[in-house]
Amino acid sequence: MNAFKFTYWIATVVMAILIISSIFLNIFKYEGVSIFYESLGFPIWLIYISCMLKVVGLIAIFSRKSDMIKEWSYAGFFFIAIMAFSAHQIAQDGNGEFALIAAIAVMVSRIFEEKVYPEKSDHVTTAMA
Repeated sequence: MNAFKFTYWIATVVMAILIISSIFLNIFKYEGVSIFYESLGFPIWLIYISCMLKVVGLIAIFSRKSDMIKEWSYAGFFFIAIMAFSAHQIAQDGNGEFALIAAIAVMVSRIFEEKVYPEKSDHVTTAMA
């Protein structure tokens, strides 16, 4: 296995573990999460919708069936991680490090995905040009 593929899979697995853990946290600690959402002014109905979209995003990234959905998934995960980091900074609860790690893992996974699977990534690049 070459270095690009190794880096891609490590970053992608770290990203997936952090996203799956956030899904489980949102489902199994719903009361605490909903209080946190309300304290930041977010509607609590976003909790279940974000969980569903995270599952769809992970499926899109790992299946690589649709370049467009895969790209939107990477973008969504990056923005979610940055917003989660910001929310934890605003709340001053000291729990933002996992969100920051997730944002870095998303970026590394996306960058190396293009190097590991160049034939699929070209479709997105040429479609945008």
